[in-house]
Amino acid sequence: MNILSNFFESSCENVYGKCNTNEACEDQLVAIIDMKEKRIVTGNIIHNNTCEIRPEIDSSIFSDSKTIVIVLESPHKKEYYNKKSIGPARGTTGKNINNHIVDILKQSKLEEVLYKLYLVEAVSYQCSNGEDPIDKDKRDLVFKEVWKNGGKEDFISRMNDLQPDVIINSCTGGINMINSGDRLNKLVDNELKNLCKDNIKCFDTAHPSSYWFWKKGIDR
Repeated sequence: MNILSNFFESSCENVYGKCNTNEACEDQLVAIIDMKEKRIVTGNIIHNNTCEIRPEIDSSIFSDSKTIVIVLESPHKKEYYNKKSIGPARGTTGKNINNHIVDILKQSKLEEVLYKLYLVEAVSYQCSNGEDPIDKDKRDLVFKEVWKNGGKEDFISRMNDLQPDVIINSCTGGINMINSGDRLNKLVDNELKNLCKDNIKCFDTAHPSSYWFWKKGIDR
């Protein structure tokens, strides 16, 4: 276990009394999108099998493609099976991304080229502790503790590794309230502002599990 994993586990235990899992939900390439033809070329964003990771996409085949990253706040119950990570955005979140991402991207006036679509959890650990329904106050508390004790730096490092051309902040909190106090999407947005320069385009959306994800689309 690394230092961040250990800190998360300790913080999770302090807030919830026990920690469901301290395994990270890794960033994942989930689709190739053709913005000229406005369609998903390959990938399995939904992947309804509840106990397996998505089939891998050979990114080397698409090495000349640009990169889109959708940022979520932290993995939840459906992102794990037997306490092992099976990838980000399962369940309704994955379904809504799969069903609406192309239409949402049409609003962004991106170049009409191929894009690799990555899903990234800002904090890779299960801040909700797998509880259903989510106790948002406890989740936010764990997220913020991890964020200010190495989580922020871990996120920035992972984003730099992916070298995105487009970043979509879809953390919980909503488009209208992204500038409000210490909401999770605001904390993430503060760091994205340092990344969203030069040729990197940045947008905000509602969380993909929400109706507003496709109703309001993207904003910036």
